[in-house]
Amino acid sequence: MIAVSAIEKERYSSIQRWDAYTYIAGYARSRTTGNEAGNFLLVGPDWKGETPEGIKKVYTFDTHFGMVAFRTQLFNPADIDNV
Repeated sequence: MIAVSAIEKERYSSIQRWDAYTYIAGYARSRTTGNEAGNFLLVGPDWKGETPEGIKKVYTFDTHFGMVAFRTQLFNPADIDNV
């Protein structure tokens, strides 16, 4: 599970996921799920459970291994502490 806190509406942020074949399993944040706080569940191809309470979205990987990259917009050098 990935838990993210809320960020400013004007700040771009993304969380990209991809599996072992480099197939993109989905994006979360600014353009897709918004900048509000939320919990995202990452599951493998064999997962068949119900979505637990409090999970904003479930992302299924085609492989048992995956990678995640976080990106957050930096407005200027003085903004680094906010990022």
